Amino acid sequence: MKISRRLNVDEVARNLPLLLNELTRKNEGVFVEKDGRLYRLEPVEINTADPEDLWVNYDPVKAKAALHASVGALAHVDVETLLSDLREQRKQDSTGRPAD
Repeated sequence: MKISRRLNVDEVARNLPLLLNELTRKNEGVFVEKDGRLYRLEPVEINTADPEDLWVNYDPVKAKAALHASVGALAHVDVETLLSDLREQRKQDSTGRPAD
């Protein structure tokens, strides 16, 4: 999502309903600054579908386009090193997945 600009929290508070309408219409987000920290404010899609249905939003055209776009992404990766790293990582315990 495109982040269009940076706003002060006071400006956001004064204009929140208008700002939210604008962000929804333009499908953009903004950074909101408060006390030297930045927060991202952006519209999100809420999926009200059954969370058990993994295929509810599946779009085969988008999936195929994503696969085509990824062609060559690992072209400069040393395959043997990558596979070795993956094997080593699988030996480590992690939350929800014990080591091999």
